[in-house]
Amino acid sequence: MTDITPIITAVIALISVIITVFLIPYIKSRTTASQQAVIAAIVQTSVYGFEQLIQGDGMGAKRFINVIDDVQDKLEKRGITFNYEDIRLQIEAAVKDMNIKQGAA
Repeated sequence: MTDITPIITAVIALISVIITVFLIPYIKSRTTASQQAVIAAIVQTSVYGFEQLIQGDGMGAKRFINVIDDVQDKLEKRGITFNYEDIRLQIEAAVKDMNIKQGAA
């Protein structure tokens, strides 16, 4: 009778390599993309929300502080790590987009 243990071991090793090289990076890239979508949605919602809640000239700094706190809280609750500078840039982009849309309306 032939011993097939080396063949089974080789197949398991090959499957492990495929998972390590292809599947894990794919899963990580999908998670990052979905997290970026969540972050963008949270930032936009917060920017629009605090624009409505805190109105008046010269209130931009107060709105920004509230938005950054709100975004930070929501991301931490979801277990999403973030870079402050990236979030700040996304907030600025959302504000610019909102201002453009309001100017067009």
